[in-house]
Amino acid sequence: MINVRFETNPFLKRVAIANTYIRYVLLRPFVSWLAYHLYYKYRSKTKFKTNEGTALKKGIAFCLVARDEGYTIEACLKSIVGFADQLIAVDNGSTDDTFLKMTEFNEQYGNSIDIVLLKRPDLNLSECRQLCLNYVNRIWFFRGDGDFILLSKFKELKKIILKYTRPGAVSLKLIELFGDEHHCNRYVQFIRPGEYYLRSFERDIQYEEFFGRIEHARIPIYYRLQKKDAVGLIHANFCKSNKRIFYRTCYLDYREYANHHDEPMDFEAYEKKWIAHVFKSENPELIEYRMARLIAVMCKKMSLEYEEEIERTGIEIFQSPYIVMYREDHPFIRVRRNEVSKFTNEYVSRFENLQWVPDADEFYSDSLRIAFLEKI
Repeated sequence: MINVRFETNPFLKRVAIANTYIRYVLLRPFVSWLAYHLYYKYRSKTKFKTNEGTALKKGIAFCLVARDEGYTIEACLKSIVGFADQLIAVDNGSTDDTFLKMTEFNEQYGNSIDIVLLKRPDLNLSECRQLCLNYVNRIWFFRGDGDFILLSKFKELKKIILKYTRPGAVSLKLIELFGDEHHCNRYVQFIRPGEYYLRSFERDIQYEEFFGRIEHARIPIYYRLQKKDAVGLIHANFCKSNKRIFYRTCYLDYREYANHHDEPMDFEAYEKKWIAHVFKSENPELIEYRMARLIAVMCKKMSLEYEEEIERTGIEIFQSPYIVMYREDHPFIRVRRNEVSKFTNEYVSRFENLQWVPDADEFYSDSLRIAFLEKI
């Protein structure tokens, strides 16, 4: 498997694409069918049970890990009503009202959905995902995040998959919003193939950190993979604070670093050094300004076609607490909506070097991370 990064040369990227096509489009369907008939039918009674060994109930478990998702968690949880029969939600150390809103959801819907709420700030993301599986008691489960909003297509899909006799994994397309509700990330497809978030549950599923950073649970070869053409969810990345948007990249870099060191520094210390390196400053006000500028240059105004696509999903996008402001017809800075009057088209931080220009290509590059690891 080739670890494709931003700076991977074009030839290796093409090799990776060809490898994926051969393995998953040409070979896997046949091998999967064969494995299903030769293996699954003889092991189903022992494998397709809870981790405690009891029989699975009909339905879908929604496994959610969230941290500081106070603005989107309520919309996320309400979107699973009518889809999930069980909810396992882990708060991974929030400092906002994320867990409070989980509790309020439990009070409102606890009679119709089996709900387990947990607080585990001491675990990493992969361990939180694994913890969720200890509580799953439905035949299907969905690997969710606190900024996912499920659309009606997933609810319609539920009626179909619960009739399946063969285990499988299903993906629907995903809409990625970035900056605010009217922008997307110029480096990421607006509508992209979703991952296999929805899949059959079986004992001994194990989350691993691939390439030392990305948490993933392997899908058995005898599972039938299905990619649906419909849009099934919205990634509400447009509601996070500027710092929170960079948290995910920093966290993944940290996991890769931690997995290669016997005594790694704690995440808080790593994050502080990482931010100072990426934004070339230790001044909090200047860092905040540069974050706001860098996110803005990553933004791309949604086309009318994309706006119409969101309308077709049938969901009303709630207003982001942030707004992307323009200078000379280009995204210039991303600020809180209630602070717009403070920022004009000519605004520059009093600590800013006027020669500094936000460079999204540099941020996504591997060389930036390599240089950081050499420093620490």
